[in-house]
Amino acid sequence: EVGASLLAKWEFADEIIDVIENSGNWLRNDNVQADYCDIVNIAQIHAYIGTPRMETIPTLDVIPGFHKLALGKLTPEMSLQVIEKSQEEIEETIAIFG
Repeated sequence: EVGASLLAKWEFADEIIDVIENSGNWLRNDNVQADYCDIVNIAQIHAYIGTPRMETIPTLDVIPGFHKLALGKLTPEMSLQVIEKSQEEIEETIAIFG
């Protein structure tokens, strides 16, 4: 609530405030079209792939934002494959910023 209030006071766009208020609300289905909050929720779920947190959240195929973004071929397994293939690039990036 504090984050959303600050962003409103600073006159951020309603779409950005919605992300603060609703990220992590996995079953949110407010709009017909995908919005920023849908993108953030999908990104969060992908960040949890391979972690214990994955056991406590819904699978991608039940998340409304997943279907709005037409990501039917994007599965946790596919995400892991992409990460594994990109491991060297990820390590180089970490080295630069770490």
